[in-house]
Amino acid sequence: MIRSVPLNAQDIWINIEADALEKHPEWIEEFDLDDEIIEYAADRNERARVDYDRQSHTFVLIFNVPNRIKQTRHYETVPMTFIVQKHRLITISNEENAYILQRMHRNLELEPGQSLFGFLFEALYRVTDEYFPLVEEINRERDQLTRLLRDKT
Repeated sequence: MIRSVPLNAQDIWINIEADALEKHPEWIEEFDLDDEIIEYAADRNERARVDYDRQSHTFVLIFNVPNRIKQTRHYETVPMTFIVQKHRLITISNEENAYILQRMHRNLELEPGQSLFGFLFEALYRVTDEYFPLVEEINRERDQLTRLLRDKT
């Protein structure tokens, strides 16, 4: 549902599960989110993007997180929404990208007192780092197919 974790004396990280957000529309007003942000977060096919609203000083980042479960011989990505407002970072997650939240919590336990943007950039690094084992696996499969093609010809 909602989980709130202090980052330092003034900043806080709030994670909201996308499914729970649909069931609790009052959170939209409580966290000063607009309908457009909610649509981005709810759309599982949303493309990666960055947006900044000057009026509300809200920074929205939608980042593609690898889904670690292979779908019929290929990997897919799932969008995860990061929203920065004044002294809080809001993440909107779902069951396919929730494993990133565990890494974010572990990072915060290892390095408490991080700045809001420091924590955000560390989270984005963790997401990016998830791609490397998948790319290596794809390269191994490609090499195996190349060897098979050479043998067959």
